Amino acid sequence: MVNLREAITKAQKEGSALGHFNISDSEGFTAIRNAARELGVPVIIGLSEGERDFIGLEEAVALVMSARNQGEQVYINADHSYSFERCKKAIDAGFDAVIFDGTKLSLEENIRQTKEVVAYALKSGRDV
Repeated sequence: MVNLREAITKAQKEGSALGHFNISDSEGFTAIRNAARELGVPVIIGLSEGERDFIGLEEAVALVMSARNQGEQVYINADHSYSFERCKKAIDAGFDAVIFDGTKLSLEENIRQTKEVVAYALKSGRDV
């Protein structure tokens, strides 16, 4: 299976997009997964900080990995993480992508923390 970056690049070349859908429970995941499978398209599952707290990091990753083990192109994104620590936890749990949201910080602090998240993602040994 291709990684998320490769899937996005392929979609760009084909003039298509990858759907990104946030979930708050396993029922939502199943509905999105089934629709993507039926359409034969890759999909990104997003979880906000609150959704991650409710579902659990490892549990969400397990749902995605289960789909992947069955040959489906399902990816997982930590949507709108407001701290380095929350991004770090998602990276460590196995998320394919994290979105650091430093909009409430000063520009300088936003840049500093963004660089910190990028450096940590690069050190993970995965293409996050």
